[in-house]
Parts: sequence; structure tokens; C-alpha cells
Amino acid sequence: MSDAEAKCLSSRSLAGQLFNIIEQNLRTGYRFSGDCALYGPCTDTARGSESWYPHVGGMFFPAGARGRVDLLADTPVQRLLWKFGEDFFVLRAFLQLVFSISLTIRLSRVKLRPLASALSKESADLCQLREKVIMRTVFWDYETDEFKMIDQRRLPGAFEILAYRDHKSVAQAITDMVVRGAPAIGAAAGFGLALAARESASTSTAGLLADLEAASAVLKAARPTAVNLAWAVDRIMRTVSPTPFQREGRGEGESPAEIRQKVLDEAQRIADEDVEINKRMAEHGATLIEDGDTVIHHCNTGALATVDWGTALGVIRTAWEQGKKIHVLVDETRPRLQGARLTAWELEQYGIPYDIISDNTAGHFLKTGGAQKCFVGSDRTAANGDVANKIGTYMLALAAHDNGVPFYPVVPTSTIDLSLAHGGLIPIEERDPAEVLGLQFEGERVAPVEAQARNIAFDVTPARLVTAIVTENGIVYPPFDVNLKKVVMS
Repeated sequence: MSDAEAKCLSSRSLAGQLFNIIEQNLRTGYRFSGDCALYGPCTDTARGSESWYPHVGGMFFPAGARGRVDLLADTPVQRLLWKFGEDFFVLRAFLQLVFSISLTIRLSRVKLRPLASALSKESADLCQLREKVIMRTVFWDYETDEFKMIDQRRLPGAFEILAYRDHKSVAQAITDMVVRGAPAIGAAAGFGLALAARESASTSTAGLLADLEAASAVLKAARPTAVNLAWAVDRIMRTVSPTPFQREGRGEGESPAEIRQKVLDEAQRIADEDVEINKRMAEHGATLIEDGDTVIHHCNTGALATVDWGTALGVIRTAWEQGKKIHVLVDETRPRLQGARLTAWELEQYGIPYDIISDNTAGHFLKTGGAQKCFVGSDRTAANGDVANKIGTYMLALAAHDNGVPFYPVVPTSTIDLSLAHGGLIPIEERDPAEVLGLQFEGERVAPVEAQARNIAFDVTPARLVTAIVTENGIVYPPFDVNLKKVVMS
């Protein structure tokens, strides 16, 4: 037997053994608290002492988390964990089981019954186990027929999964930024429409389609700037809309049951495609990062902003995994601090070196040679290459341009809106002033109680400040009004 075959068999055995032990702990009444985290120290004489962390949608719990499950001193188990820990499928299984009891996982102390007690149990098939337990930022739970997503407002202090059964709650969650990031919002809206199809009590095709049209309007209004939201909803509606032939009464339309299933299938397809698109963008974009680069990143564009993997942060992550020694300067991104809260949290889990900087510090690093590249995402990109993104992106682009530093938005083609000639036509969301006025420093309110504020959520970076745009179909260079259309149509 080859080493590769032995490794595969051992991996499957360990997967099944640990999965069965964890499942047994839950079934026999050992109840995990709603406040728990799982990771364990693994020791290997060749590699020294390190830790193994749970993996969720491409992310890990922070290394500083207090919760710990000891994996004991069983040398064979530890060796196997070192060999196959990169898969992290066992801990995904654990998390999936925990969610069936409590949807909240916090970083605190919990103990698991000794894992060595049942190492002789039969193994589960690795591939089947992987399929069973994969978790994403947004996902449909086929066992409970619910839509679920990570509550990004709680990170990094708490990890919580929220479940939804109606489209209006999903729309409100999008508005409240339970989920954010254009690709993740688009996928969430798609699953929201699947919920609307199930909510409808109509027994006729026409009635169900009317209910879906009404739900589409509610979902589209949740956040106006991110084009992926309307794109996903419209794409699903096109799949279930009757053909001209059917509208003339010359063809048999689909039944309500068929439409309901079709809506969910298309929403799932959008989510699956997003992951593959992000990985393709990451491969293209990583070619722009050189070994030793320091990169400035604005807002959060990682796995949390998408279904999985990420856009701009996905590029950075891929470059790091290719072995490039890079460093990231993380704009804190006020007022909601998506950079300081979410991007820093993700980078911590990937092991990528980073520093959080205040938004108004970026210009200093760009001028003094402290950064060689800027990577950002986009919520909507116009046909001429103007890029709408989180507020503060325009100032970063100006500083980068003035100092000759390349500025790269990473943009899936679903975010490119060829119907808008320029960025001045992109609707810009203004949010509740409380997000600005509620900021505190050392526990004290920053602004006077009587103060008023403006809270613009996005700005538009002119195409003249953009070096190139990274898409899943390749890297696009000026003239954008010509080349963006080519890459979208391809």
C-alpha cells in the first residue's frame, strides 16, 4: 500500500471515529452549553506544539479563544490530526451538531468527554462526511427547511447562526447588516425568495408568481447600492417566469410545487457559483501580489462578505497560501468597523500578518513606501469602471493614485452593472446617523448628546483612479468602457 493510500484510509478512519464520539456525547445527554468553542492543542515532535482550530466557511476561531477541548495524549490521534488537520471536516461536523441544540457559539470554556474512549468505532466515508457538514456564511438548511446565516454584527466577540423562515425577516436582516458584502447579500436575497415561495398559500401558478413578484420588491428595497441583490432576485424570477409561448396559452406552465423547487434550486446554484467565482478571482488577483508586499485593504471582503472564500481578501489569502510573504494593513472602516472587527478576525484565523490602522492613516503609509498595493471590493461597478464601495474607498484611491501605488478592486461580473454608464447613476445608501453617533471611546460616548450626523454608506471611485479590475474572467485594464463589457459578456 502506498503512503498516499495509507493516509487516505487513516483519514477516513479518524473522521468516522471522532464523528461518532462527538455524536455519542450529544445523544447520551452530555449537553454542550450554548456558549462554547472547540479547539485542541496538538503536539508533534517534528513540528513543535501548535493548536488545531475549528473551521467554518473557510474561517477559524481566534487563537486567543479560551474554550478548549483536550485531544488527550493519545499519540496516534495526534499524529493523524497533524497529517489531516487541513481538512477540518471533523470540527465542521461538531459545529453542525451543536447548532441543532443551540444556535449560539461563544468563545468560552467547555469540555468534551475523552475522545480516546471509542477509537475502534467504524469509520464514516470521508467524502460523505464532508458533504454533510460544510457550512457557509449563508446557507439553506435542508434538514429544517430554513435559511441560516452568520450574524456578522456579533463578531468577533460571539459566533451566532440565525435561522429565517420568511422573506421579510431576511430583508430586514439585510438592512440591519446581519449579512453584508454584495455577493453574500445576493445569495441571501435568493434564499429569501425561496422562503417567499414556501410562504405563499396560493394553489395556482399565477397566484404564486404574483406573491414572488411582491416578495422580490421587498427584498430589492433592503439595500439599494449592492447590485448583486437585485441581480440574484431577477435571475431567479427569470427562471420561473412563463415563456411568451406559455403566456399565450399555447403551452403548459409549471405547477406551484415545481416553481417552489425551482426557486430554491436556483438560489442554491447562485450560492455554489459564488464560491467558485471567488476562487477564480483569487487566482487571477494573486498574480498581482509579489513576495514581500504590504497590502492596504478596506472594509471586509473575505469569506464573511461572500458565500465563502472572499473577493479582495480572497486574493490576499490565495497569495499567502501560495507562499508569498505578505503583510496587510487593515483600514478599520468606520463607522461600523468592518475592517477592525471582521477582516482582522479573518486574517487572524488564516495566520496572515496584519496591522489595524485608522482610516486616515492610509495616506501616510502610501506616501512613505509602507504599502505597495491596495485591494478593495465593490458593491456596484458601472460600465465605465467607476466603482461604488464602502465609504472611504474614494479617499484611499486618491492617496494611492497620488503616490503611484496600484489600486485594484476585485469584482465578480455579477457586480458590474452595464446598464449604468457611469458611477453618478449608482444609488448611494445613507444609513441611520446612530451608527456614527453611537461610537464610544473607553466606554464613553464620543459625540455630544445634541449632535447630529450624516452616515453615507458608500462612495464612488472614478475609473481614472483604478489601475485594473480583477474579475473571475481575468484582469481588466483600461479602457474600462470597452473591456468591462467584453469580460462580462465572456
